[in-house]
Amino acid sequence: MQSEAYVEAWAHSEGKMVREGEMLVFLVPSTYATPVPILNMGDVPVQQTLPRPENWQVWWSLFFDATPPDL
Repeated sequence: MQSEAYVEAWAHSEGKMVREGEMLVFLVPSTYATPVPILNMGDVPVQQTLPRPENWQVWWSLFFDATPPDL
């Protein structure tokens, strides 16, 4: 047999029961995504794509099946 304090604590927490005059509230998650603030990077240049290799580097890779040396 459990004590009255234990039964009352269980009824409020896990049993989702309320006393007269109390109001039970359920939090329902939003179906909308939470907006994420966009960071302002200012005038920092950002490279979007990889630099295009020079023609000799492309030919080197084709003939030697290796990356060209750094000159």
